[in-house]
Amino acid sequence: MKNPNQGKNLGKAMLVGTALVSLSSPQQANAVTFDGAMSALVLAPIVVTTTQVLSFGSMSVGATGDTVAIDAVTGARTQGGGGAVALLSGGSVPNPEQRGVVEIQAATGLQIDIAVTATSYPIGIGGAGGATTMTVNNFVLATAGGVAGAPGAGVSTTLTLAATPTTIIGVGATLNVGANQTAGLYTGIY
Repeated sequence: MKNPNQGKNLGKAMLVGTALVSLSSPQQANAVTFDGAMSALVLAPIVVTTTQVLSFGSMSVGATGDTVAIDAVTGARTQGGGGAVALLSGGSVPNPEQRGVVEIQAATGLQIDIAVTATSYPIGIGGAGGATTMTVNNFVLATAGGVAGAPGAGVSTTLTLAATPTTIIGVGATLNVGANQTAGLYTGIY
C-alpha cells in the first residue's frame, strides 16, 4: 500500500536541501585598502681626522738601544731606562714629543668601534718602507670614558659618541730604538 504522505515528505526534503545549498554558496569578498607608514634615517658620514701626529720627539742614541713611550692621556714622554738614549727637549728642539690625537665626527649616540689592529708598525727614514727602520708597538687609546690598551696586542675600544659632534681620542705607543740608530727623521703610519 502506498503512503499518501510519501511524496509530500520527499518534496519537503528537496526544498530544504535546496535552501541549504543556496545558503552555503560563497559570498563575494569586499576589497579593503589601507595606508602603511615608512621611514628612513640617513646619518651624516663618520669623519675621522688626525689633528695631532704621534711624535716621540727628538733624541740622541748611543751604543745601546732603548724604548721611548708616549702617554695617550697626558702626552708625557718616558724612557725605558735600559739604554743610551738621551731625550732632547726644549723650545729650540725640532719635533717635540706629543700624543697622537684623532677626532671623530658623527651622529650623537652612534656606537662605533675604533682599533689599532696590528701589534706593531714600522717607522723609517723616508717612511715605513725605508731601509732604516724602528718599530712602534704597545698602542694605547684614551677616550673620555677611559683607556684601552694591552701591551703586545692590537688595541680596540667601543665608543658611544657623546652629545657633542666631535669626540677626541688620544693615542700613545712605545718606540723601540736600536743601538746606534741612524740619524734622521723617521715617519710612518699606524
